[in-house]
Amino acid sequence: MRYLEDMSNHDAVRLVMFMNRAANLLREPLSNALKPSKIRGSSILLTTKGKAQIVWAWLSKREDFDRLACRLLIEAMTLEVWAKCFYEGSKAELPRLLYTTVGRSAVWLSHIQDTQVRTVTKLVYRNCYPVSEGPMKKITVEEPQTDKWRPSNYVRVAVGKRVFEALREILLRDWVTDQMIADTLTEARSA
Repeated sequence: MRYLEDMSNHDAVRLVMFMNRAANLLREPLSNALKPSKIRGSSILLTTKGKAQIVWAWLSKREDFDRLACRLLIEAMTLEVWAKCFYEGSKAELPRLLYTTVGRSAVWLSHIQDTQVRTVTKLVYRNCYPVSEGPMKKITVEEPQTDKWRPSNYVRVAVGKRVFEALREILLRDWVTDQMIADTLTEARSA
């Protein structure tokens, strides 16, 4: 992004400091990282905002959370520049589009799943078998089973909205300048 490339060292240090502060706003306590079965069991009690907090708690569990949060903030910045330059739809629908786009990335990166080893009884076919026992045999095996939770579109919107709210903490709403728009459009035409 040209905005980041044209910064002085002093401004870049300030932006990194602000990005770290915004990343801390996105962090959730790890105790909110409920397992998929618990989420489904409590789903009628959880609000959309509560489910978004679960996604952020799972993201907070990642070792690279700070880098990931900065990546999502930069993605939100990029989308704001794109919207100012190229978006031609309804202004009322734009926030939902932006929130959904960033939220989809965050949800995909959260990997909300739980793998447990469970004892399972299976029926297997046998090639050679006594007539009295039949072609199938019951066996008991331990195998890993993965339980996943896929948040709804409403949760993705809430997750993305939180990124844009954190972005508002570090940048004003109208931070995209006319010069940035002109440079972006010039680059797009020459590409």
